[in-house]
Amino acid sequence: MLKDLVYFVQTDTTVGFLSQNPSKLSQVKQRVEGKSYIKAVPSTRYLPRVPQIHKNRIRRAKKTTFIYPGGESYRIVDGKHKDFVAKFGWIYTTSANQSRKDFDLDYAIKNCDVIVEDKRGLSPKGASKLIKLYKRGSKRLR
Repeated sequence: MLKDLVYFVQTDTTVGFLSQNPSKLSQVKQRVEGKSYIKAVPSTRYLPRVPQIHKNRIRRAKKTTFIYPGGESYRIVDGKHKDFVAKFGWIYTTSANQSRKDFDLDYAIKNCDVIVEDKRGLSPKGASKLIKLYKRGSKRLR
């Protein structure tokens, strides 16, 4: 697996662009450089430390992205998507569309380096839940 490529993949939530190169993702999405991406990880072992009150919630969560107190976002992925992410250890993930526009299959295919398709096919579905963690609490954003 090459770290600089942009992969078009059916994730555990929706179709997405995945890469370990945030600059390439920003270019493909036509998004402002420097805006952060969700880091998909295959298990809790790849997560940074988090306040004790959140540990069980993170470990048990399904299809949920957590924004840590420092601002970084993480999602523990599941299913076939987990197998793909495990090959990298971690990978940045974002929806497979042009920034602030609806999903367009032709756009996604033209702007990725590699299409990763399994028996599920490639179709947009709902995004993950989004929860912002604080030192003493949390807030659901999506």
